Amino acid sequence: MNGLTTHDSRIASRGSVIARWALLPALFLSACAAGGDDENPPPRDDGGAEDVIDRGDEAGVDADGDADADDVLDVPDAPEGCGTPACTLGERHCEPPPAVDTQWVECVAGTDGCPAWGPVQSCPSGQFCQEGACVASCSDVCTLGERRCSDADVQECELGSRGCLAWGTPTPCGPGMSCTGAGVCVSCTDECTEGLARCSALEEVLTCERGTSGCLEWVADPPCAMPQFCWEGACVDDCTDVCSAAEMRCFGDDYQVCMRDTGAGCYGWSAPYRCPGGRACVGAGICPSCTDSCGEGEARCMTGTAYEACELNPATGCRIWGARTECGAHQTCEGAGVCTTICTDDCPSDGARECGPGGGPRTCHVGVLGCLEWLAETPCAVVVNGANVCVGGACTLTCDGGFLTCGPTSCRVSCAPWTQQSPVPPYEELWGLEFFGTTAWAAGNAGLVARSGDRGATWRNVGAVPGGVVLGGIEFATAAIGWAVGNGGAIFRSDDAGANWIAQTSGVTANLRGVSFADVTHGWAVGDGGVIVATVDGGTTWTPQTSGVTTNLYAVHFISATTGWAAGASGRILKTANGGSVWLPQTSGSTYDIRSVRFVDANVGWAVGYYYAYRSTNGGTTWAAFMRSAVQYNAVFPASADAAVIVGAGGRVETTTDGGLAWSSRTSGTTANLDALVFFDTLNALAVGQNGTVISSSNGGSTWIDRRGGTADNLRDVAFADATHGWAVGAAGRIVATVDGGANWSAQTSGVTQNLWGVHFADAAHGWAVGESGVIRTTVDGGTTWTAQTSTTAGALYDVHFINDAEGWAVGAYSGTSSVRYTPDGGTTWMAEPTGIPAGIIMYGVWFNASGRGWIVGTSGTSRYTADRGVTWQTPAATGTTQTLWDVRFLDDSNGFAVGAAGTVIVTTDGGAHWALRGTPATGIFYALVFVDASTGYISGAAGAFLKTIDGGASWTSHPAPTSRDLRGLFFLDADNGWAAGDFGTVLMTRSGGE
Repeated sequence: MNGLTTHDSRIASRGSVIARWALLPALFLSACAAGGDDENPPPRDDGGAEDVIDRGDEAGVDADGDADADDVLDVPDAPEGCGTPACTLGERHCEPPPAVDTQWVECVAGTDGCPAWGPVQSCPSGQFCQEGACVASCSDVCTLGERRCSDADVQECELGSRGCLAWGTPTPCGPGMSCTGAGVCVSCTDECTEGLARCSALEEVLTCERGTSGCLEWVADPPCAMPQFCWEGACVDDCTDVCSAAEMRCFGDDYQVCMRDTGAGCYGWSAPYRCPGGRACVGAGICPSCTDSCGEGEARCMTGTAYEACELNPATGCRIWGARTECGAHQTCEGAGVCTTICTDDCPSDGARECGPGGGPRTCHVGVLGCLEWLAETPCAVVVNGANVCVGGACTLTCDGGFLTCGPTSCRVSCAPWTQQSPVPPYEELWGLEFFGTTAWAAGNAGLVARSGDRGATWRNVGAVPGGVVLGGIEFATAAIGWAVGNGGAIFRSDDAGANWIAQTSGVTANLRGVSFADVTHGWAVGDGGVIVATVDGGTTWTPQTSGVTTNLYAVHFISATTGWAAGASGRILKTANGGSVWLPQTSGSTYDIRSVRFVDANVGWAVGYYYAYRSTNGGTTWAAFMRSAVQYNAVFPASADAAVIVGAGGRVETTTDGGLAWSSRTSGTTANLDALVFFDTLNALAVGQNGTVISSSNGGSTWIDRRGGTADNLRDVAFADATHGWAVGAAGRIVATVDGGANWSAQTSGVTQNLWGVHFADAAHGWAVGESGVIRTTVDGGTTWTAQTSTTAGALYDVHFINDAEGWAVGAYSGTSSVRYTPDGGTTWMAEPTGIPAGIIMYGVWFNASGRGWIVGTSGTSRYTADRGVTWQTPAATGTTQTLWDVRFLDDSNGFAVGAAGTVIVTTDGGAHWALRGTPATGIFYALVFVDASTGYISGAAGAFLKTIDGGASWTSHPAPTSRDLRGLFFLDADNGWAAGDFGTVLMTRSGGE
C-alpha cells in the first residue's frame, strides 16, 4: 500500500499503530493457503472490520521478509549521509600484497563520523599479521582449497609464504555477481520488479530501477514537499481509495494486502511482504505451494569434478538445484560443492626424461601444485654435418662420415680449435713421453700433444688439450685410451689415440707432474706439495691419497694395480703395496731432487735426478747412488735389469750395461735439455725435450738421430690459394709449401738468403714474396721455381698485395722517393709511387680493393689512402694512435680496420679519412688482420694472441692459440678454415674459426 509514507499530522499516532500493524502479516499469510500450503494459511476476512494502518512505519519486515510482532523501525549505525559503510567499527584486517605481511589496518570513525579504514600500522618487531592479528608464528586457519566470501570478493585457502594455510588475496566476482555461500560467485539478486513504485517511511518515492550492479533495486527520490505526502508511489495532496479491504495482489515477487490508512482515511496497499522460502507471488497475491529443494547459498557435488548450486526458479518461486558446473583444471569437488585444487601426476618421477611428441627431450618435475608434470620440450639443435635427434630423453648427435663429434652439437673435421702443423713436434718444451706398441705420444707447453706411429721417425701434431695448459706427464693404457696431466690440477682423457681430450676433475689445484696407469681403470697422478690422486674407474672420479710429504713429487710408476713408487724433491722416494692406501718413505741416500723413477719388475728399479742416478734390486728397500756430474738428469729408462739410459740438461745422454758400475756418455746431437725418455724394446729408444726436440736411437742409446720435422726458422707470413695449396715465408729466405691443406709442409727454393716478410698468391700458380734489401721473388708454377724481380728499392719490403695476377703493390722502408712500389704487369716492372710519407717512416701493411682504392699503414700510427690506384695519396685527419700499425683490411671502400702494437685496433667508416680507436681484450702486439665477410674477422699477434669478431668489428673476443710463439701471418679461406704462421716455424691450422 502507500502507507509507508507519513506526514506531520499523523506522526503522533505511529506508536499505537505499529502494534496492530505488526500483526497483519500473520493474519494475511493465510491468503497463500489457496495453494494448499499449511505453513502459510491465507488471510481471513474479519467480517468487514475496518483494517487500520499507520503510514509511519514499513510494517516491521524482518531481514527474511517476514513480519514479527517485536520488529521496530531500524536505526542506522552510521550517521545519516554515510551511505554504505566501508567497514564495521573495530574490524581489523591485514594489508594485502604487494604490501609486506607485517602491516594491518583497523576500522575507525572518520572525521565525518562515518566508519572508514584507519592508517596502516605495523606489527611489533618479530611479529606479522594473520587474520587481522599480530602473531609471532603462523597457524593453519583454513583447509587447502577451501573458499569463503570476503565482502563481495572470493578468497581461497592456500599455502602462505610463512608456511601455513591462510586465506589468499581476495578475488572480485565478475560484473553483476556477488559472493554467496561457500565462496561461490553468483549473479546479484533483484530487489524488486522494474517499473514498480512505492513510498518509504521518509515520504520518499521509491522506484524500482536497474542499479550499477546490473540488478534491480529501489531508488529513492527526494521526500515529498509539504503539504504533499507520498501515496501509492507518488506525491499527492490527498489520498484516494485504490483497493478494497482485505484485497490482495502481487507486488513483483512479493504480495500486498489492502488496508485503510486511518490518518489519511483511504484504502491503500500495505508494505510488500515476502512469500515464505523466498518464493515468488503468483496470481491474485497468492504465495506458491511448492516446496524448496534446497536452501539459499547451498551447493553440492554431482560428480568428483562437477557441482550444482541452489537457485530460485522464477516460474514457481521455489528454490531448486541448478545446472551442472564443472570444476576447473586440476580441481575436484568436495564436501558442500566446493571445488578444491588437486592434480594428477603426468609423469613417473622427478627428473625422468623422455622424447616428447614434438621430437624434443622433456623432463618430469614437481609442479607448483605438488604433482609431477612434464616441462616443455627443448628442441634438439640443428647440426651441420650430422644428425641430432632425441633418443631416450636426450639429444643424441651422430656425425657424418669424415667428421668428429666435438661436443653435443658440433661435427667438425677436427675438435681441437687449432692443430699445429709445423714444426712437428711443435717448438715448445716437451715434458712428457709415452708409448704403446710402436706408437709414441709427446706432450708439453701450451697443452700440445704430438704423436708418432713409427717409433718416433715421423710425427704429427694431433692437437691440444682444452685450455692449453702446460702438460707435465702423459700415459696410455691402450693404443687408444690415455691421460695427460698438467698445471692447476688438470687431468684429461683421450679415447681416440690423442686426437681429442676430455677434461676430468682431479679435485686438486696443484700442478701435476707425473701420471701412471696399471690398466685402463687404475691410475695415479702426482704433483706439487706432495699431492697424489688416484682413480679406480678410468678417471671418472679421482680421490686424494696421503703421501706423507709436502715437497713436490715429479714422477710416479706402477707395475701393477697395487705396487708403485713416487719420487720428488729432496731425494724423496715413496712406495705403496696396496694401491696407495698407504705410502711409505724409502731411503735414496741423497737430498737432491729426483726427477724420474722406473722399475723393471717388483725388485729392480732406477731413479735419476740432480747429479745422481739410483738403482735398487730389492723393491726400493735400499738404493745405490751413483754420482754422475753437476747437471740435472731428468729421465731414466731401464732397457733391462742391468742396462739403463739417463738423459738430462744440455742434451746429456749416458748409458750403463752393468747395473750402474760403469757409464758411457753418448753424443745426442743436441744441446737442448732432454726431459723424457722411453724404450720400445732393448734397442729402440726415444727422447724429447726443450724447444720440441725429439731424437731417436736404434742401438740402445749409443747414437741418436734428430727426428723433428718441418722448419724451425721464424715464419712471417702465410697465404693460401685454395683449401689445399698454401705457402709460408720467413727468415733466411725460407719458403715452405703444402699441397694437402697443411698436413705436410715441404721446403721450396727461394734463391735468396734475405729474410722474407710478405707473401701473396693470386691463384695456385702465380705468387710473390717480398723481404729484406728490396727482395721480390715471383713464381708462375706454384713455387716449384722462384725468380727475381727488380723492385727499384734497397729498402726492406714488408708486405705485398695484388688485386689480380697483374696489378699489385709492395710497401716497406723509405728508399729513393717512396716507401711504396707498384706494378701493372705482374712484377715485370716495379715503380715508386710518391706518398708524401717522410723518410724514416716504415710502412708494414698494404690493402687494395678491386675499385682501385687502397690503404697503407706503418710506424707512429702513420696511414695513407688513395682513390686512384696510388697515383695520389691522401693523409687522414688523424689515426687516433701513435703506435706502430702492422696490418690493414677493408670490408668495402668505406669500412676498414688497422691493427698494431699495444693491442691497437683502429676503425674507419669513411674510407680512411678519419679513424677511431676500438677497444679489445688484449694488450700485446697485433701483427695480422683478416676479414672473410662483413661480419667475421680475425687478429693474430704476439705470444699466440688470437681474437675474433662476428659483428663486423664492433666487439672482439680473445681465443688464444695453443702456442707461446708470436703469430705474424694469418690467412682464412672462410669463417672456419684458416692458418696462422709465426716464430720457430710455427704453422697452426683451424677448422672451427679458432674456437
